[in-house]
Amino acid sequence: MSIVFDENLDLFCLETANTSYIIGLADHRTFVGHVYYGKRVRGQDLRYLLRTGEAPFVPSENERERCSFYDTFPSEYSGNGGGRLSGKQHCCAHTGRTACGYADLCLL
Repeated sequence: MSIVFDENLDLFCLETANTSYIIGLADHRTFVGHVYYGKRVRGQDLRYLLRTGEAPFVPSENERERCSFYDTFPSEYSGNGGGRLSGKQHCCAHTGRTACGYADLCLL
């Protein structure tokens, strides 16, 4: 497996023999977003998949729409207790299971 950071495109690419996982930095490297996971791709500029060039744009260009940006920016699902999600979204109430599977970490 290789991990490459393209400084010109602000993209991280994690590659296996058959797959690529691409993570992009947006808004002057302020936000980290999911770009692509799937069949291996090489040498392609996939930044358009972050959709930062369309409304609501990035917060540095349109601060009034910061919440809309958070709603539309392709962030990864954050782990237990991290990111912008509340505890109720991490834990299934009827089973007590969390995203990582440990009931004692449930934040309800």
